[in-house]
Amino acid sequence: ETCLSPEPSSAQRIESSFCLRYSGCMDLLPDLSTGRLAVLVAPRAGGEALMNLAARLVHRSRRSGARDAALQVLDAGNRFEAYRLARALRRLMHESLDAALERVRMARAFTCYQVLTLLDETPGDPAPTLVIDLLDTFYDESVPQGERGRLLQGCLINLRRLSHFAPVLVSVCPLPPGLAE
Repeated sequence: ETCLSPEPSSAQRIESSFCLRYSGCMDLLPDLSTGRLAVLVAPRAGGEALMNLAARLVHRSRRSGARDAALQVLDAGNRFEAYRLARALRRLMHESLDAALERVRMARAFTCYQVLTLLDETPGDPAPTLVIDLLDTFYDESVPQGERGRLLQGCLINLRRLSHFAPVLVSVCPLPPGLAE
């Protein structure tokens, strides 16, 4: 197992088989394969670089012959940027942009409870899964810490389950200042 996280403690809190720094996210694509769960630790959970990576995943999935969805996007931090994804897809693909975007399934969660429900209900699929800003809703102090831990554990189980069907990339922001739980 390899971890290139800026903070070793973040890798210990998020059980995964692969972590990387924000600056290396484009180098990650060749390593994303079924059975792999990659965690990207980046400011604003990756921003434009993450949408460029998402476009490359859609492009790679299309070339590999995936029939239905080319990418499952689960947005837990309200950071999915469809316009940036469309621009990145336009640069990569020669097919219709509309056809490429129709192959991206996107769902949003606004609470840590919804994140777990969303992951519970996400079917194992040969399309890669991108989870944007997984931990954002888990910083909600109105949810007891023990409950957040239980919910996060359920999310990790689901992420491992999904990784058995296709690559899974999870982005997380570094811990906000003042939250040292």
